[in-house]
Amino acid sequence: MFPVKDGYRDSVKATVTPTSSVSGSVPATGTVKITHGGKTVTSWKLTSTAKRTFTWGGRNNGSIKPGTYVVTVSIKGPEGTTKTASKSLTVGSKKLVTKTATRQYKASAVMKTYTAFDYSYDGACYRNWGVAGDVFCDAYDAYDYDSLALISQGKITVPADVVAAQKFGGTTVKLTTTWGYLYGDTLWAYDTKEMGTAKSAFAKKGTQALGALKAP
Repeated sequence: MFPVKDGYRDSVKATVTPTSSVSGSVPATGTVKITHGGKTVTSWKLTSTAKRTFTWGGRNNGSIKPGTYVVTVSIKGPEGTTKTASKSLTVGSKKLVTKTATRQYKASAVMKTYTAFDYSYDGACYRNWGVAGDVFCDAYDAYDYDSLALISQGKITVPADVVAAQKFGGTTVKLTTTWGYLYGDTLWAYDTKEMGTAKSAFAKKGTQALGALKAP
């Protein structure tokens, strides 16, 4: 665990599930102790064999002291002997930091398909039209749909190092695009699912970003 408050393993839960020779919960006496270097850091009392869960915030006398801690459970029923079990726990002082990974792609490597919806289906998209790597889409009247003349689609794979970082939580992905020429209304969008529009806006000439999505 890492007690620094950043949302990643800030605390730890210990669940105690005693068993007895009779069904149901019966009175018992015992303790759950967390020790460090042989000294008790915190403890809780047990008064029955009912299942209990305890949460510890990782602080040792109000501060973070990295090292190995031991969680020890001792419990005794009305007639039995004391039973003891223990497990070790590592406390670290590291904290999450924000890192940004940037990848650049040519439009021609991303936008590979299109569908025209004009009367004669003459609309089309051309790769490497003006400069190497660009995509030029030419749309006509909106016939099949009231306001949609052409759709162009593409897909980008989230980098492996970004995917791996999801185990720490809070990983987001944002797309930024550059528009060189616009005529008429162009709506662009991106999402974690095909044809999704979680982030969408009308295109504006120049560089444009729509905000971040939580990584899938």
